[in-house]
Amino acid sequence: MSHFANPLVQTFGGAAAEPNPLQDLGTASRTPGTASPFRPIDDHSTADATPSLFHTALLLLRDRYSSLIARIYQADRQAVRQAIADVVLSLHPSQDIAVQLTDALEAQLLGAGVLEPFMRDPTVSEIMVTGPYIFVDRHGRNEPALTLSSVDESIRLAQHLARHCQREYRDTEPLMDLTWPENGARINITHHRVAMTGPAITIRKHNMGVLLQLEELIRRGMLTEEVAHFLVRAFRARANGLIAGPTKSGKTALLRALAIEAIPPDERIIVLEDTEELHLPFHHQINLIGLARAVLPDEREHGIVSLLDLFRNALRQSPGRLIMGELRGPEAFDFIELGLTEKGGSLSTIHLRHPDYLVSRLYYIAQKSGLTLSRDLIQQTVYQAIDLIVYVHHDPTTGARRVSHVVETTEQGSVHVLFAHQGGHLVKVGEPSRKLQQLWEAA
Repeated sequence: MSHFANPLVQTFGGAAAEPNPLQDLGTASRTPGTASPFRPIDDHSTADATPSLFHTALLLLRDRYSSLIARIYQADRQAVRQAIADVVLSLHPSQDIAVQLTDALEAQLLGAGVLEPFMRDPTVSEIMVTGPYIFVDRHGRNEPALTLSSVDESIRLAQHLARHCQREYRDTEPLMDLTWPENGARINITHHRVAMTGPAITIRKHNMGVLLQLEELIRRGMLTEEVAHFLVRAFRARANGLIAGPTKSGKTALLRALAIEAIPPDERIIVLEDTEELHLPFHHQINLIGLARAVLPDEREHGIVSLLDLFRNALRQSPGRLIMGELRGPEAFDFIELGLTEKGGSLSTIHLRHPDYLVSRLYYIAQKSGLTLSRDLIQQTVYQAIDLIVYVHHDPTTGARRVSHVVETTEQGSVHVLFAHQGGHLVKVGEPSRKLQQLWEAA
């Protein structure tokens, strides 16, 4: 199925040419059982005419608004919308076709082209482009969505996404990380000079409209009401916590939901992330964004800072609590040190494939960061600094995300399991220590 095929499309033969917003970013065949990028039209005679209208509208935009289209990536969005409205009105389409045509033109010029419907779809959390093939993660399960007409089409799509983020898709920068300005989605693009199947594009959305509250996570079976109550009580009493698990297991969603329930609204919060994902609703908070790696000299000249820079500066900003989106670099050990020296209540997440791998993961981060820390020291320190670790699991076959363990750390460098899955249910298997009880009593 072709969606508004564009006669201005050029064949690049694999080379990355200058992106042109009037080239088609929406030619694709629809995989059966998936949503079409544009609203279907029931009237077949009208449907046959719509692609022609789309082509005509593109040509009119080029002719009537050439200067605006030439600088489309820097143009005022309202001016572009007005130009689209004027052109659509001049074609005298029916009301239904006018709406569909306007949506398609805005997706082409102001949005993500063929990916725009998935950007808007709150049930889609991730979009993956592998050469001409497009897949989406819907409700935790990967499914095929669209097939582009060629690899050249995916190259043009990568060019457009980069340009929309004020960057250039080029082989001298084969690995790119972008932030989509409209919704904060994280975009990773691997250039087709490196990815032999064509550009590899991964878009992780935040879906602001479906940021889940703790009550909804309980309803979906991620955790029980008993576990939720326990964690909220512990974090409200300023226990330090880590939410751990593999990619796409729901760590950030759980951290956000727990923070909203556990943190009093009048506390001063400092949030550090490499990409804004938590979107906490507190008024008395500072949101800081930095690189999750060392900053290169030329980047620092342009005012770019690392999470480690921000973390150390945050300690001078009188944080009531400090929340880090994820521990992945040397800032992890500053975070752990904070748990030893400050008044508690710090929260973060960490990627782990298995609950037993926490010390190994931190040891690897230390080695990668050039820190000479022994495994024994890391184990002893992290278990003294972190009070609770919540492990979450993602089942890719069902899409289910579940809390699998809640463990309390001991100062002797071991863990004490409080909740675990048994017989398919998350149940209490241990009693909290005197240390946690003292936190509750002091709160």
